[in-house]
Amino acid sequence: MHNIIYKIVLAVLLSATFTANAKPLSIKDTQFVPSVHVGLGVHKIGDHRGYENFTAGDLAVEYHGILSDKFELGFGGGFVGDLTDFEAQNSYWYIKAVDARYRFYEQFHIGAFAGGSYSNRFNKAYGMLLGGYIRYDLSDTWSLSAEYRETSNDTDNNLGYPEGEFNIRDYDLLQLRLSYNF
Repeated sequence: MHNIIYKIVLAVLLSATFTANAKPLSIKDTQFVPSVHVGLGVHKIGDHRGYENFTAGDLAVEYHGILSDKFELGFGGGFVGDLTDFEAQNSYWYIKAVDARYRFYEQFHIGAFAGGSYSNRFNKAYGMLLGGYIRYDLSDTWSLSAEYRETSNDTDNNLGYPEGEFNIRDYDLLQLRLSYNF
């Protein structure tokens, strides 16, 4: 199911880039807009034994370059998990290396992103982050989005683990996100 969602979002973004309404992409005239994001959602965490659901917060800073009237490309980073304890076991840090966003209407966007993640459950673990979102601009500065992301972090070592633990841990997150654009 996850692969189908990513393929649909990617197909929409690629086809949207070549529409007749969009201006050609130009890096030299790009305006970068910083934004701060706060999210709350359901965090599904598990390994080979099963999954558990947790309520998780998301705190992030991102920059998006406005490449045309329809297309934006950005990057950012943040934290997902317990916002009162940044070292909690079911939390991770992430970097969005590529965040592509397409504007369908004046206030409605669809986007997809890829990057990396880092968690420290029992040992340092790294993974690839993938996700997509639908965003609605409430005003020039505020927006609301529904976002889905997944990552699997792997310690890829032979260090000892507590009894019953495994070196690969999956993190899936479905959340609502409130954003402020500067």
